[in-house]
Amino acid sequence: MRLHSKTRKALRMQRRAPAGHPEHAHDASRARARALGGVLLAAATLLAAVARSQDLPAVALRVHPKVGDTLHTRFEQDVVSSGTTKVRGRDTTLRSSSSLLVLARLAVQSCDATGCTVAAITDSVALLTVDAQALAPSEAARRAMQGRRIQLRVRPDGSSLVLTSPKDLEPELGPFVQAMPTVLPPRPVAVGAAWESGVQVPVGGEAGADHGARLKVRYRLDSLDDHEALAFLSFTGVVVRDSLEAPVRGGSRLGARGDVSGALALDRTRGWWRDSRFTIVLRSTVTPPPGNGAPPVHLETRITQRLQTEPRH
Repeated sequence: MRLHSKTRKALRMQRRAPAGHPEHAHDASRARARALGGVLLAAATLLAAVARSQDLPAVALRVHPKVGDTLHTRFEQDVVSSGTTKVRGRDTTLRSSSSLLVLARLAVQSCDATGCTVAAITDSVALLTVDAQALAPSEAARRAMQGRRIQLRVRPDGSSLVLTSPKDLEPELGPFVQAMPTVLPPRPVAVGAAWESGVQVPVGGEAGADHGARLKVRYRLDSLDDHEALAFLSFTGVVVRDSLEAPVRGGSRLGARGDVSGALALDRTRGWWRDSRFTIVLRSTVTPPPGNGAPPVHLETRITQRLQTEPRH
């Protein structure tokens, strides 16, 4: 017997379980079970990721090249600066920029547990200054750098010390010889580990514990390549000098604050930096001594540096 379509539809509706029927309760229970299963799966995935991060191998980060190695380096620096002061009662701003390129060879002479003695020979120096007042080496300094030999002591933590240099090498070249102070951790670390260091750095041409600024940097091991031969690091930091500290040249007071950031690539096989780059933005105020009558000078300087190394035997 064939039923009318409306009759078939009515019969289907009658076969549906009413609200509160055990079949509805069973469906709700299955939905809750699926939701709980999803939560448990997400928690298990998170716990597995944490376990993997804890199992990451710790690696040593040391600067320790081989005796006899010759490292060819390319050092680039760009400086953009501006200074603002009152001139006849009105704010006046002067801007300048400069670029420096130094090609050099680093010959590893000797090494022991405390570090390596390295001879740095500058092969070529190029300097472009847009304004004569740029905060950059003078032409005399550029000539002083050309073809000169400087002996450095490089420690395993990456910091360096000038042992010998030509007597006529101008003091303003110090920042280019010593470059960015870098301190590696004293013990092996895993990817994701972070550590801090603090050093004294020259500001405004002034050096020494009384005249320098305090640089505090936080480093982090970001990653390793597949063979753990290259270590990639990043860092951020601040530079601070209180204007109430010892006066600088001419009795003026210097207050400064800046931000530092950058990235490093360490070749763990050769024990030397493959690549490093950093940027510092420094804001400072120079206040003349009492009775001078001159207005304060507000300076902002942006320095970008990059050092690339190509190892050769």
